[in-house]
Amino acid sequence: MNPRTRLKVLISSAIVCTMMGLVFLLARKGIIPAQARYYSDDQTAASYAVAHFHAQFNAGHFEEIYQEADPFFRRQEKASILGVMNEMQAKFGDFLSSVRVYAKENPDGTVFFNYNSKCEKGPVTERFIWKVNHGNATLMRYMIYPEAVPPAKK
Repeated sequence: MNPRTRLKVLISSAIVCTMMGLVFLLARKGIIPAQARYYSDDQTAASYAVAHFHAQFNAGHFEEIYQEADPFFRRQEKASILGVMNEMQAKFGDFLSSVRVYAKENPDGTVFFNYNSKCEKGPVTERFIWKVNHGNATLMRYMIYPEAVPPAKK
């Protein structure tokens, strides 16, 4: 290796080591998050949150659903959300069973789920968007449609 190339390699190595040291220092000080994200852990947390949502919905605990939701969800007027949930329960009845037909996650911990669910008054498709932080999933958005939509073919 000629001296000029060797110098470039040494400078590049020094820059990389300095940057790694800076990232480590910032993570130790808590300035940047250093927690690894595992998609399976986030999706597991969101799956438990779906079961919890269905149990709360079936029990008529709409206010608890609202209070436990993400601030993004709660920016909508509480009375409006509670009214819609009462209408949903009257229209569809209780949830009897659910099958997840779609899952996607972004690196920031946003989990997207589609479920084909059976309710007392017929099949529905549900779409959930969850925000997962430190193993805790909070509801960001919920949509429900009459009739089950077949899963997309891959």
